[in-house]
Amino acid sequence: MADQPRPCIFCAIAEGKIPAKKVYENSDTVAFLDINPRSRGMSVVIPKKHYANMNDEPLTSSNVFQVSQNVVKMIKDSLSPDTVYLSVMPSQEVPHFHVKLYPVYGDERPLSESQAVKASDQDLEAISNSIKSATVNLFSAPKGEEKSREPEISEEDARYLRTRAEIA
Repeated sequence: MADQPRPCIFCAIAEGKIPAKKVYENSDTVAFLDINPRSRGMSVVIPKKHYANMNDEPLTSSNVFQVSQNVVKMIKDSLSPDTVYLSVMPSQEVPHFHVKLYPVYGDERPLSESQAVKASDQDLEAISNSIKSATVNLFSAPKGEEKSREPEISEEDARYLRTRAEIA
């Protein structure tokens, strides 16, 4: 009997089959807190559609990066880190394209080989609520101005992505 493929934990989170502390969600992406963070507020942004490499789905990946930028702003507004590192690396553990966001406080170096720390459900809930509360500030445009929630790309980038999609 052949081995069954291991279910994708990120797909299960996106489908709501596994609980997660979601800080942002739209039709294509989900951002949630890492349960073994290397820093306070460490988040993961994933596409809801399963694929392993960012170049497998260029338009969806573009949306993931735009959402990542938005979540970075939410983290900065709510948790006040010095900066937020972004990491895009293939993962052997979860072969589902994702972006990791690491808030940095003081002398912390969350991308170094430091050990991840198991966060309590109460800590994750408080951090999640704090980040989600920043959503109002992020998407609120000044009176008389409208701000799109969808990522904006230049016409040149749109032509490039359409051409790439046609070639594939």
